[in-house]
Amino acid sequence: MTATVEAPAQSLEERIRTYLDGDVSLADATRRFILDLEPEERDEMLYRLAYNRVRITLRSRTRTAERRVFGDDPAAPPLDVARSMVSEFRDERFALPSGDWVTWLGATVADHRERADWQRALAGGCVEDAERHETAIAMIEEAGVTCLRELTAE
Repeated sequence: MTATVEAPAQSLEERIRTYLDGDVSLADATRRFILDLEPEERDEMLYRLAYNRVRITLRSRTRTAERRVFGDDPAAPPLDVARSMVSEFRDERFALPSGDWVTWLGATVADHRERADWQRALAGGCVEDAERHETAIAMIEEAGVTCLRELTAE
């Protein structure tokens, strides 16, 4: 009796490369790739695509609001409209990196600048973290393993 040894599953990158072999169009390779995905893989890819699309739309909305409030947008509303937007935040407070809390109506330019800089630094850290995870994903898929631990010599 001989034991059957299953070949390790191909990574997504390896599978994509096989779909691109020969004289095949991008559209055809993409269709083959999607059709050959397992349902769980398809669900995960669709979730990631939707998540990123929603994130991009939310960030775009935020940038538009920032440009209107800070005047960098040629379509910025007149000052009276900007003031009515600020009134929405009348009772809101926000934290500064120091841990102090200030109200929207009482915050100085320095307070708003400090908060904006802090938020941008946090956002940059999130992007860097996401990029580290994407690198790990690529390494795991390329090696055809299930986690990074399998790549270390322990």
